[in-house]
Amino acid sequence: MRRVMVACLLAGTVLASATPARRGQGQPAEAPKPTPWAPAASGGEAEAPQGPIDLKTALTPEQYLRAIQPILGNLEQADKALALYDEEMAKPEKERDEKRALGFKERAARFYAAASLRARQSKSYVPQEAQKAAIADQYEIPARDKAIAIYLDLAQIYLSKNDLRAAVAYYQRVLNLDPGNAAATNALKQIEESLRRQAAERNQNPSRTGGGRDRKDDQPIDRNADSWRNRYTRDYTRDYSAESYKNHYSRGSRYGF
Repeated sequence: MRRVMVACLLAGTVLASATPARRGQGQPAEAPKPTPWAPAASGGEAEAPQGPIDLKTALTPEQYLRAIQPILGNLEQADKALALYDEEMAKPEKERDEKRALGFKERAARFYAAASLRARQSKSYVPQEAQKAAIADQYEIPARDKAIAIYLDLAQIYLSKNDLRAAVAYYQRVLNLDPGNAAATNALKQIEESLRRQAAERNQNPSRTGGGRDRKDDQPIDRNADSWRNRYTRDYTRDYSAESYKNHYSRGSRYGF
């Protein structure tokens, strides 16, 4: 009898130890968590993180020639103009031609603006949105920002010389490239307020201007604020649209580059 009881106890112990293993065999193993960029189990593929697109390899030779090469040409001319500006400004003050140097700087800004506008047009020549975004990030926005920075610098230079016509013209060019530019908008407001004050002072003191009449034809002089504003802007009203830039730069350069 004792032998029977001992055998039963041993059998129960063996069954108890084997039960968890048997239960585990009926359950599926937990699947490993996929890497975020690894191919999905369903057959779809998630893209791996990528750096900036190399447009020279991403585009066909024909697309690159049509979309990118004209931009590079404008950027090259802009860099040449800036090099000539730096060369002129590096001369001793007595030998320096400041007017010529500023002309080179303005030309650089024009070529940067042309490159930005050309890049905007070139986005229609490529099929993929990623390629369009790459053109904007690598060419359109940087070239536009360089043109704006140069135009703002030129406006400040001419404003310090009290050449309001030139300063207003350069601020307007900035707004043509970036209509919401705060620096250009605020500067034009300050110039307009200054002209209004000057016009008001002249109206209050007509004796300074010969009784407020022109000595040539004896006609009253219009010294209201709008008249003064038009005086400083009428000679600098130009079309800086993309078509205007294309026509301007297709005629060649008077500086020989």
